[in-house]
Amino acid sequence: MVHGHWWLIDPWQALLYGLLGALLFELATIALRFGLGWTSSERTRALARITRGWRVHHGYPGLALLAIAPMLGFASGSPDAGAGLASGSALIALLMVPGWWGWLLSAGLALAVSDLLHHAVVLPVFAGGHEFDLKYPDV
Repeated sequence: MVHGHWWLIDPWQALLYGLLGALLFELATIALRFGLGWTSSERTRALARITRGWRVHHGYPGLALLAIAPMLGFASGSPDAGAGLASGSALIALLMVPGWWGWLLSAGLALAVSDLLHHAVVLPVFAGGHEFDLKYPDV
């Protein structure tokens, strides 16, 4: 907890919540993949037109959030850290309050670690390959 506010988290809580989130997200992914037989490329195929055939893995926005979190106060913990990035933006100003960046860090970590775990461990062991396609098949 940061500054007595329950919704603001410190770096260690962000790490813990991010790793727990990755585990929960991966468990849901395993249930959908192996329980219901869903595959990402089949379920998201309609997006191929929008992305011009490129696959968007959930690790990509996770990495983006991990890159953004430090600019919003992770490095210094100061409420005005990164103030020059988007002066005048109420959302950015709110996110730069110490602790809010932790939720972005947690979400980014959960998405990136879950995707890494899924393609580097789960799929090779249970499906026989990493299935990390950059483009949709047959697009």
